Amino acid sequence: YYDYEFERYRDYYSVWGRITYNPDTPPEVWEQEYVNRFGHKAGKALLDGLHLASRVLPRIVAASYPYSRFPTTRGWAEMQRQYDLPEYSNAEGSDIQQFMNMKEFAEMLLDGSATPKRTPLQTSQWFQTQSEQILEKVRQAENSEDALQGNAFHSTVTDLKILANLSLYHSHRLMAGVYYQLYEQANDLHALDLAIKREQQARNAWSHIVEAAGDVYNKQLIFGVKE
Repeated sequence: YYDYEFERYRDYYSVWGRITYNPDTPPEVWEQEYVNRFGHKAGKALLDGLHLASRVLPRIVAASYPYSRFPTTRGWAEMQRQYDLPEYSNAEGSDIQQFMNMKEFAEMLLDGSATPKRTPLQTSQWFQTQSEQILEKVRQAENSEDALQGNAFHSTVTDLKILANLSLYHSHRLMAGVYYQLYEQANDLHALDLAIKREQQARNAWSHIVEAAGDVYNKQLIFGVKE
């Protein structure tokens, strides 16, 4: 539904160009674009969904992304599951000032201390809420009577579903890591059972990513450095 690849990112260029030219550009400029392209109710739902979804990847990188994978030539939050659970649960995060990692949080729970940082539990809850809100916007768009469901509509919905389930994946994975650390540090077998359960839930969320993207995107996408 476009002639050149960059046209798929028309929203980015539109906002970037308008705001760069005039920082006081009213949001109605691009809001109306969504109404024209997707219908009044559907367009508003998709725009709201994209606003929510745009927060997911920055939060993954800041809160649950192993620092060793921070360079984009080595890590890619959009496509990598981030190691097996023992290694993942022991990793130092990217933003160590704001977000507590899983190992630290388990230590805090065991010794009864406190922290001013955002804990993995709080971050997990944020990811779950974000996922639910994005999928709700998708449902609103798909069920709108005025929805103009062309290729652009379907690709936008696909991206929203991918990001919603990626958010849900990290919600479950963070808590799986915490429970695994509790097992490691306190030899708590019940915590190990909970770690396995949350890891299975994370895997299920990942399968929904595959389901959403499977019939839309090329299977041979290239990421990172190709030698």
